[in-house]
Amino acid sequence: MRNIKFTLTGTIAIGLLAVSAAGVVAQDDAAAAPVEFTAKLAFGPSVRSETTTLGDGVTMYSGGAWRAGVITEASDPRLQGTTYMAANSNDYSDAGGPIVWNYAFRIENDGGAWQQLPTLDLDFSDGSEDLTLGVMVGEGDYEGLIAVFQNVTSNSTWDLHGYIIEGELTPAPEPYVTE
Repeated sequence: MRNIKFTLTGTIAIGLLAVSAAGVVAQDDAAAAPVEFTAKLAFGPSVRSETTTLGDGVTMYSGGAWRAGVITEASDPRLQGTTYMAANSNDYSDAGGPIVWNYAFRIENDGGAWQQLPTLDLDFSDGSEDLTLGVMVGEGDYEGLIAVFQNVTSNSTWDLHGYIIEGELTPAPEPYVTE
C-alpha cells in the first residue's frame, strides 16, 4: 500500500511539474508587447547615381541611392545606424501633377539590419507634407521583428513614428470579386 501511495503521489507531483513547465513555455511563446519609436531622417549624399529618362510630360528617375542622415537619434537604439534610401520616381510636375516615388530605407548596425518593403509616395507640387505608411523587416538580431510606421515627409526630411512588433506582417486580403 505504501508503494501505491508513493507512486500515486509521485505521479501527481510529476504531473504538476509538467503542467507548470508547460505554463512557462506558453509564457515564453507569448509575443512581446509592441515598442513605440520615433526617428527623424534627412536626405544625404548620393551613393549610387540615378539615371534620367525624359518621357511625354514625365521625367523618370531610376536606380538612385542616398545615404540618409539621422537628424535626431531614433528613440529605439535598434533603429540607429547607417541609413540608406533607394528610390525611383516619375516626376509629373511639369504637367501640373505630383512626383510618384517608389522608395525603401535600409538601416544597418552591429545588431543587424532593417529593410523597408518598397513604398509608394506622392510628393505634391505645392510642397505640402505627405504621409506614407511603411514596413521594415528585421535581419540578423532583429529577425522575427517588423517595424510598422507612418512617415511624414516635408522638405527632404522624414519623420517616422511607429512600432516594432514581434511577428509577421498581416497577410494581404484576397480581392473581393462579385460572382
